[in-house]
Amino acid sequence: MRNIGFRSGHRRYSLIPTSANYQPAYGCYVSDDGAPIAHAHGVLVLTVTDTKVSAFTRFIDNALLPYFGLPRRL
Repeated sequence: MRNIGFRSGHRRYSLIPTSANYQPAYGCYVSDDGAPIAHAHGVLVLTVTDTKVSAFTRFIDNALLPYFGLPRRL
């Protein structure tokens, strides 16, 4: 997920580790080509079963970020 191509260029995704319901989670941030600031783009929660990731759940509501101690911008 380091670089993902879109119609008008590339966006850079940054993941900041946190946790949700005892599962690993990440705050997702996006910055466009050359932008110095990355903006929040939701929270990604991994469901771990045994020793494997069995699901990814993405929450796009940025109002959740303060509950995870995450900033709105990087």
